[in-house]
Amino acid sequence: MDFTQLDTLEKQAAFCQAYWPKTADDLPGRVLLILDDVTDFAAQVQGFPVVGDRFRVLFTSRERWLNPELRLDLGVLEPTAALALLSNFVGESRIAAEQATAEKLCEWLGYLPLGLELVGSYLAADPELSLAKMQQRLEQKRLAAKALTQVPATTTAERGVAAAFELSWQILSQEAQRLAVLLGCFGAAPVLWAWVQGCLPNDDEEELEAARAELVRLSLLERLGGGQYGLHPLIREFFAHKSTDQPDALVLKTAVVKELLKATVSISQTMTIDQAQALENVIPHAHAVAEWTDHAELASPLALLNNKLSLLYYAQGLFGLAETWAMRSLEIYERVLGADHPHTASSLNNLAELYRSQGRYEAAEPLYRRSLEIDEKVYGPDHPEVATDLNNLAELYRSQGQYEAAESLYRRSLEICERVLGADHPHTASSLNNLAELYRSQGRYEAAEPLYQRALEISERVLGADHPHTANSLNNLAVLYQAQRQYEAAEPLYRRSLEIRERVLGADHPDTAISQGNLGQLYMALERYSEAASLLLLAFKTFQGALNFDHPYVKETLRRLNVLVQTVLQADRAADLSDHPLTQSLLQQLTTPPNP
Repeated sequence: MDFTQLDTLEKQAAFCQAYWPKTADDLPGRVLLILDDVTDFAAQVQGFPVVGDRFRVLFTSRERWLNPELRLDLGVLEPTAALALLSNFVGESRIAAEQATAEKLCEWLGYLPLGLELVGSYLAADPELSLAKMQQRLEQKRLAAKALTQVPATTTAERGVAAAFELSWQILSQEAQRLAVLLGCFGAAPVLWAWVQGCLPNDDEEELEAARAELVRLSLLERLGGGQYGLHPLIREFFAHKSTDQPDALVLKTAVVKELLKATVSISQTMTIDQAQALENVIPHAHAVAEWTDHAELASPLALLNNKLSLLYYAQGLFGLAETWAMRSLEIYERVLGADHPHTASSLNNLAELYRSQGRYEAAEPLYRRSLEIDEKVYGPDHPEVATDLNNLAELYRSQGQYEAAESLYRRSLEICERVLGADHPHTASSLNNLAELYRSQGRYEAAEPLYQRALEISERVLGADHPHTANSLNNLAVLYQAQRQYEAAEPLYRRSLEIRERVLGADHPDTAISQGNLGQLYMALERYSEAASLLLLAFKTFQGALNFDHPYVKETLRRLNVLVQTVLQADRAADLSDHPLTQSLLQQLTTPPNP
C-alpha cells in the first residue's frame, strides 16, 4: 500500500474503516470514531466518510454547529460530582483530611473536568503536596501554574487549560477578542450587557452583537437571560491574561472602572436593605476591580471605588470589611494625590467615622483633626465639607464626655449649614439633632427638645417618613422623653423608629439593635420585664456580632441586662417565684457573660 496516496482526510478515514480489525470472534463489531476539537465543520465533519453500519462518528467542538436537538451540550460538573472526580485521583483519605479546601479547589476550577483532571493528576503524583498548598499556588500563579499547564501521559487530556482555550481564541475575530478582553476585566459574576455597552459607547451595535455571538457560539460566553452573560472562572482568567496583548487594554480597563463607579453612585453611609440588595450584582465586580494594582493611571478612580465599598459595608454595620476598603482607599489617595488633597481628607474622615462607630476613639481623633485641617486649608473656614468635619469631631468629643469642646464645634457646624446649605437641608437637620444630643447628655432638656423636633420635621419632610435619618430623630426624641419620665410620649416614637430600622436596615443592623435596646430599657422602667428581656437580648446578640466586646453599646446593653436580672430576681424572691421561667431564662443566658 502506498500511504503517500492518503493525502486527504476522506482517503485516510476510508482506509482506516476498510482495514479496521474485527473482533476476536471474527465479527465486525461496532466502532465509535471520535473527532476531537473540531474547528471547521464543513471540512472536518461534513466531508468525513462513514463506511457501512459498523461505524458511528462523534465529534467534539467548542462551537455549536448543530441545532440543539442534534447536539449534546456538556456543561461543568455539579459540585458533588466534581469532588468525586478529584477524589478518584487523590484518594478519599486526602479529600476527607482537607474537605473544605477540596471544595474550594473545585470551586476555583469552576468544576471544569479538564481542570480537575489536571490538578488531580498533579496532586496524585506528589502525595506530600497538601490541597491547601495547591490552592495557594493556583491563586498566586493562576493559569500559569504547572498543575494547569503540564499534561501527564496518564491522563486523557491532550493539552493544558490555557492551551485548550487558545484553540478557540485563535479563530476569534479581532472584535471578539477585544470584547473578550473587556469581559475579562470584570469580576467572577454575571455581567450586564448594559455595562458592556456603557464601556463601549462608540462601537457599532451590530458589530458588538456579532462579536458577542462569536463568543457564545464557541462556548466562551453563556447567555443567562435578563441581559446578563456569564464567564467560566477559568475562561475569565484566560481573557484577563490576554489583556497584555491587547493594544487598547488600558482604555478598556478605564472604561470598566468608570462604568462600575456609575453603577455604585448610590452608595452612601446611610443605605436601606433594598438599596444594598439592588447592588448585589455589581459588588463582586467592584471587589475584583478595586484590587487592581498594575496601572498608576487608574489609581484615583480605583481609590474612589475602594471608598464606595467601605461606605457600603459601613452602612450595613459590617465594620471589619468597611475598615479594609477604607484603609486601601486612604493609602492610594495619600500615595497618588498627596497628604493634603481633599480626597485624602475625605478618606481620613471616613476611616475616623468607622473607628468612632467601633468605640476606637483614640484612633479616630488624629484622623478627624487632620481631615479638618486639610479641608479648612483647601476650602476655607465656611465650606460644607468643613461643617461635616466639625460635626464629626464634635460627635467624638461628645462620645468621650468632652462636652465643652464638642459644643463649640457643633455650633460652628450648624451655623455653616444653615447659612450655606439652608435651614431645611438634611445636613442642617443632622447638626440640629447632634447639638440636641449634646444638650440631652448634659441634662439640658428644655434646650434639646425644640432642636430634636425641628430636626425630625426636616427629615420627615425632605427625606421621607421611612428614612433612616428620620428613624434616628424619632429614637433620639424618645430618649429625651424617657429621660424626663414621659414614658407614654416615648413609647410610640421608639416603636416607630424600631419598625423603620427593622424594615429598611434589617434585623441585624447595629442601629436596629440601638432601637431594641432603648425600647427594652423603657419596658424595664414600666416593669414589663418579659418584653424588656426579649428586646435587650436581641440587641446584645446583634451588638456582639457587629462590634468589639469593649464597645460602649455592648457594655451598656450587658449592664442593662444584668440590672434586669437583678430586678427580676428581687421581684421573684419577694413573691416567692424563684422558679419563674423569665428568671431562669435570664440567669441561664446572662449569669456568665459570653466570651469577647
